[in-house]
Amino acid sequence: MDIKELFKTAKSDTSERFKQKLSSLVRNDYKYRNLSSENQEFLMTLIYKHIDNIRDGDGISAHLIQKETERIYSNRNKLGITLQDYEDIKQILNLFKK
Repeated sequence: MDIKELFKTAKSDTSERFKQKLSSLVRNDYKYRNLSSENQEFLMTLIYKHIDNIRDGDGISAHLIQKETERIYSNRNKLGITLQDYEDIKQILNLFKK
């Protein structure tokens, strides 16, 4: 499954089913597997905050993504996020941009 397939069924899936598919995508897709399990969980928590907007097709606003990525970057040492993981998280969040 890729991100496009995930979005195709987003409206028809329940929130819980959508979360399961999203979690599976992040954990199993070769592009995202390099994130540590802690960083995967961190990313999933960020995305889950906006799950209803994503499922409705609205996505996450560019402003919110910028705000979140700036917060992550400034706290990445405290959060235990490497620069490469930060770039991956940023890239993944941008997939959900409006």
